Amino acid sequence: MLKEELQAVARKNKNLSRPLAALIVVLTNLQEEDIVTASELIAKTKKMKEAFLQETRNSLTVRAGCDFALRIVSKLHYLVLEKSLGEFRRQLRLFVESVHEECSEIRRRIAKEAYELIPDSAVILLHSNSRCVIKTLEYAQEKGKCLRVFVAESLPGDRGRRCTAELVKAGIDAQLIHDSTIALHMERADMVFVGCEGVFQDGSIFGHVGTYQTAALSKALRKPFYVCAEYTKILNIQAVSNIHRCKKTLSCDNVHLFGRTKAATPVSICMDYVPHGLITLVVTDVGAMSPLLINQEAMRFYEPM
Repeated sequence: MLKEELQAVARKNKNLSRPLAALIVVLTNLQEEDIVTASELIAKTKKMKEAFLQETRNSLTVRAGCDFALRIVSKLHYLVLEKSLGEFRRQLRLFVESVHEECSEIRRRIAKEAYELIPDSAVILLHSNSRCVIKTLEYAQEKGKCLRVFVAESLPGDRGRRCTAELVKAGIDAQLIHDSTIALHMERADMVFVGCEGVFQDGSIFGHVGTYQTAALSKALRKPFYVCAEYTKILNIQAVSNIHRCKKTLSCDNVHLFGRTKAATPVSICMDYVPHGLITLVVTDVGAMSPLLINQEAMRFYEPM
């Protein structure tokens, strides 16, 4: 049920990121709950988060939205303590309305922050298809900067092709490249820009598969690696390494038995974990932050009330 509501909210407002859509679903449902005590409020929010994650197979973007909702509820719980349930619901409704109104402005704020990092006549390499990154390059183009962009195919999913089409439509000199030629084109690039699904507490990120190797190459070639992400994507959890994820993904059907491959189908991994040591800056709508600053910000934001 919550998953269907999430899809409906996303269809209604296509400017919303997935965490913001999840945030709206949680806060909207809380307005309809009959809550008596502050502890009951927190308990119902946590229960809704668990149900939401179960329906969406533990989606990190949904988790980010739920964590943000839990933080907002924690800040407003005093209204329940004061028996002002009507005012509590009004505040939630106002917050949901403000999210709908400001969602497009969030990406523009990210674009303004990232714009300062881009020199004129820059050659930029992109991986995957991030609306924040596209908005950043469109903003730089509007401000008169001459850009050349290489966009990796970002298979599986062909996200790079969709990203290239959007950039070309905006009048940006963008060229689609094969994933196998990322290293070759990175030598010619000045910097790398990517989006992500979530930002962990230590400043590492979770993004489309291929982001990790792109980050590793940028580190080896000493190219800045910038991540564009909404502030709401900062998660209240620690990172999970690629090694741990691969161990969970691999099965006996995908390993070599007695020198022969039992299955010809490659292992399907769609997401990548990128450690904070490979990231130069995470550009959010509240400013560009180093991984260390992300860690401090996450600890401050999610500290117990």
